[in-house]
Amino acid sequence: MNKEKALERLTALENEAKELRKIMDAPEKLSAEQWLLNFLSHPFEVKLTQDYITYYRDGQWIFQQDLKIGYLWCYYYAVWQVFEKEYSMNRKAIQALQKNIVGKALNCEVFTPCIALHNAENPVGKALNCEVFTPVRLGEITKQEVGKALNCEVFTPENKN
Repeated sequence: MNKEKALERLTALENEAKELRKIMDAPEKLSAEQWLLNFLSHPFEVKLTQDYITYYRDGQWIFQQDLKIGYLWCYYYAVWQVFEKEYSMNRKAIQALQKNIVGKALNCEVFTPCIALHNAENPVGKALNCEVFTPVRLGEITKQEVGKALNCEVFTPENKN
């Protein structure tokens, strides 16, 4: 081997060593369980109503226990998506993990974890911070039901001509 070949080989080894150092210095990826435990270790704001217990972080709901039907709703973009994209988990694996970890943390192990997707076509829901809900025509529900859900008195503005 001559000097020129030796220099090429040395340069290649140094480049490979740099790449190996990047791998060695990179933080280890948490397991899905560790990620979820870490996520749950940060405080939540909790809102209680007759039918729901809702857990918020930074003004966005993250989990909601539906006390009537026994579902634990999960905001897709904050939690569920992480498991799909970062850990390549399927629905059943995500549900099992959430039932085990979130169920214990929120004392709702009997609940079935479910996904709630954001509906970009729902500006009213977005404005009221309830994007997961399906909008209905007011004629399909009573004003009292809307008022109860929004914790306010619902009125219809009169047309003043």
